[in-house]
Amino acid sequence: MILESSPETYHLNLYKQKKIFKNFPKLVDLNSNNNLDLWKYLNHIPEKFFLFKVFEDFSNYLENQKITDPEILAFILKEYEGSLSLAFRSLAEINVLQIHDVRIGSASISDQYALLQFCIESINPNYLKLIEATYANLVLPIAAYRRLKNSKNLEGFDVFQRNKELEMSEYSYIADCYKHVIRNSIAHGNVKLFDRELIYEDKTSKEQISPRRMIDLFDDAVDICNGLALALRMFYIRNADFIAEKGVIKPIQIIFEELQSEIDAPGWKINACLPSQTLINVRSQLIILINHNLSDPLKIDYYLLRSAVFAEKFYSGYERYFFSLSSKSLPSWASFNGKELEIRRLNQMSKIEDYKGVWEEKVIFNNYRFIPNIFFRISTLLTVMKVIFPLKFKEVMEDRRELLTIVRTTEIHRIRYHSVLNASVVVESNSDKQIDDLIRANCSLIASAAIKVARQRAHFSNASKYLIVGNLRIKIFARDYRIRKLENFLVS
Repeated sequence: MILESSPETYHLNLYKQKKIFKNFPKLVDLNSNNNLDLWKYLNHIPEKFFLFKVFEDFSNYLENQKITDPEILAFILKEYEGSLSLAFRSLAEINVLQIHDVRIGSASISDQYALLQFCIESINPNYLKLIEATYANLVLPIAAYRRLKNSKNLEGFDVFQRNKELEMSEYSYIADCYKHVIRNSIAHGNVKLFDRELIYEDKTSKEQISPRRMIDLFDDAVDICNGLALALRMFYIRNADFIAEKGVIKPIQIIFEELQSEIDAPGWKINACLPSQTLINVRSQLIILINHNLSDPLKIDYYLLRSAVFAEKFYSGYERYFFSLSSKSLPSWASFNGKELEIRRLNQMSKIEDYKGVWEEKVIFNNYRFIPNIFFRISTLLTVMKVIFPLKFKEVMEDRRELLTIVRTTEIHRIRYHSVLNASVVVESNSDKQIDDLIRANCSLIASAAIKVARQRAHFSNASKYLIVGNLRIKIFARDYRIRKLENFLVS
């Protein structure tokens, strides 16, 4: 069906699907294809740094509970559906912040003060949000279960009590990311600076730590929460029958991210879905906010219709689907009849012509409507080529090379008449050979990749990018880390 498989994203989505199945083989035998949102756990920072032990242990816990105590598990998932949705939304908001993969400076006094400011402005508020909105809710399947099994009610079951339940379980290591004094101190605005350290203080206790330790605590909390979130996502995907049988509602944020992964395309991005109702006739309505930079009127219509089809599929039951479009032109909008979309989905209609009756109204402003259509066709062809050619080249390289490399950090400077390069490179084995042997056999490849990337990243006015590299030091890692962690590894 052309509406489900956009020409601009078809090959890229196939590649993502293949990688997802390779890394999560338990999904291969499932009928569901709504798993493209898992791609971020393979390719996006910081999701890709999720703590695997947390993911594995929590996944096994959920699967065991489904067998041994399905009624209590279903009750918890239904009772706290809103809390779990809040957890996923808050985690998504934290994950997109530009604070996860940045350098944290040297040991100079000015850099240390900047580091303290970084903690006060960026780390502290997001640590509090992570603990209160994400961690406290993602641990509910464990903490609330223990609470109920001990014949205690869930009234007033706050983050402190949930963490206590976790500490008394076999998953106590997960609770290491929760620091009660730090949480209280940030919440009440009682954080002080002393020398080059942070002082967190509440009514009864005080804790003094360095900014680097605070950043490590935040990073650990993010990785733990991403591991918990991934385990829950996998549980919802793998146990669709259990979810439907017990009447469990999937958290709305997961549904939104699944929708987002399906309809986002070059120049077309969904920002939010807001439940609403119309003023006239009082019909249930879903407002979908879209940001785009498309100029081809036919392409805008195509992506509007495609988005409406997927919106009705994921958010079924609404009488009207209203799209608000933001672009460089004037604000535009379009609406679709939910009942008509549902009829076509249930009848498995696959042609665009079958969907003529689903439109209700459309007001699209376009600054480029007078451009001949041939230029739009050429633009679409170029967009598809920009996606397919690099992707196919990448697939060929992945199939042929025994060692795959990712250059993470580079620092190049000049000494006299040559350049000096420091770099961090992550390598991945693509064969059965020992990783050490592959690194030795591919030294030239690793060095060439590091030099190429360093020159690309260097400013054009930096003379060192044009000189021969005289000295080269490369730190090689078998797995990826945040930049601030890569730079702190000691070279033996």
